[in-house]
Amino acid sequence: MKTKIFTFIILSSLISPGIIAQESHKKTAGSKSHTINIVCMPVLQNLANAWTVCYCDQHPDMDVQLIPASVNNIPEKLKQKDELCLITESCYKNLSQGSLIALPVGRSIVVPVINVENPAAEQIFKNGVPAEVLCNLLKDDKKTGWNEFLETEQYIPVHYYGIRDEIASKCISEFLKEDISAHKVADNKQELLAALQKDKYAIAFCKLTDIMDMQNHAILSNLHILPIDRNSNGKIDYFEDFYSALSDFTRAVWIGKYPPELSSEIYLVSGSLPESKPTIAFLEWASTGGQQLMEANGFTGLTSSERVANLEKISVQEPLMAASVQDQNNFLSFILIILAVFIVAAIILRLIAVKGKEVGEQGETVAPIYPKVINESNITIPKGLYFDKSHTWAFMEKDGLVKIGIDDFLQHVTGRISTIKIPSKGEKITKNSQLISLTQDGKQIKIHAPLSGRIVAVNEEVAKNPALINSSPYNEGWLYKIEPSNWLREIQFMRMADKYREWIKNEITRLKDFLVLSVNLKSENNPAFQEGGEVLYGVLEKFGPGTWEDFQKNFIDISEIR
Repeated sequence: MKTKIFTFIILSSLISPGIIAQESHKKTAGSKSHTINIVCMPVLQNLANAWTVCYCDQHPDMDVQLIPASVNNIPEKLKQKDELCLITESCYKNLSQGSLIALPVGRSIVVPVINVENPAAEQIFKNGVPAEVLCNLLKDDKKTGWNEFLETEQYIPVHYYGIRDEIASKCISEFLKEDISAHKVADNKQELLAALQKDKYAIAFCKLTDIMDMQNHAILSNLHILPIDRNSNGKIDYFEDFYSALSDFTRAVWIGKYPPELSSEIYLVSGSLPESKPTIAFLEWASTGGQQLMEANGFTGLTSSERVANLEKISVQEPLMAASVQDQNNFLSFILIILAVFIVAAIILRLIAVKGKEVGEQGETVAPIYPKVINESNITIPKGLYFDKSHTWAFMEKDGLVKIGIDDFLQHVTGRISTIKIPSKGEKITKNSQLISLTQDGKQIKIHAPLSGRIVAVNEEVAKNPALINSSPYNEGWLYKIEPSNWLREIQFMRMADKYREWIKNEITRLKDFLVLSVNLKSENNPAFQEGGEVLYGVLEKFGPGTWEDFQKNFIDISEIR
């Protein structure tokens, strides 16, 4: 599935987007075999027009009809079968979610921008600016100026420029928590950028796409995004340090490290999974080929992980849809479904009979697949294995080859693994190099190799069924085998079961502290603990990509067994 999806993305991205226009693509209805209806909010009209023109040029047999609608009309439109709605995040949040199929297709990112020659630039780039301080700077009260960041009492004025933009204005108000009028309002973005580049005392909130050098994929010369000190501690912490490179910044926005009030997603939404293949094809195109039109229309496109997640969301249910629509009167399909039910029932009864346990090659009993909490008694640590700080294990077999896999602690923390990327047979690997990628709905953790050597075998079954890592991390869920190149030296840095169990106790304590900090800093209100303070199984499922990245840094990249 993954290979097909990535291939689809690559092929779609090579298709020329055609000519971007500001009005609907008009062709004679008689030559069209299919019609796709898209309900569009006025604020997204330009993007919808560009999509329509491009898609119809690439698919001459399709007719895309744009239907303007206000926010109040969207709920009624979603009741229509196979109708797609292009809406803003604020509109989406006010909808009754129910059976909605919602695909994020881009986002509007608003950034505070200053001139790099600003007299306080050095201090601002080093320490950042809290939201409340920024709010005071913009009020033009002749009291708070750029001198706040310098060792001087002489007032240095702040020139706050603005531009009329409905989505941006809403983001700015939510971030500042009050409406502050710009001192000077530009007629267009060109005038705004010219003022910012000329005036060293200037500051403005701009769309990220407005200050981008599209050819070099960088910020325009003489301008810099003002760093936000989110926790108001007077410095830019490691999780706030992403303003130097544009690629780092856009990733930080996606994973939630940038203030969410300054980023607003746009969605393609349907009342339920569309049954029309042309409509599904358009949803796929919007997440792939259609992404080329986002920046030109003022929006930032999806990350590769988001594109894959969108395509999976559509594809997962497609076989069920096809069966219900095309084969519901087919007697043979009915018989097959009945047989499948009996087979599934037999499997479930078998699983119940063995109570979710299995006996490993080392004679150890594996813990139940889905325990409720993460504690020492629920973590299986078989004897006879070597364990590494990267939460991997190694076992030397009789033939001298070493089998390697993921430990039980890590699968307890991540929960369900949806995909895994394993290196190919024959590759040479070195200890501590990033080797394995575990992914869950676009969020991922990269695992380091515990040992050096040459890969001689890969577990094809776990590549097809990553759930084996959750159900059988020490047996059926092994990852690969190597011919070790430095076994005796490298195992000196690994630990056997008893020593490793002591270390895991400390890891569980660190995990609790990490989760408390993550909830407070990132405002992710999903519960991580049950009553009594125990960490819930699969706790990372409840957090976004930002927390996964921080877990990577704190528990995979810098962990150390003492």
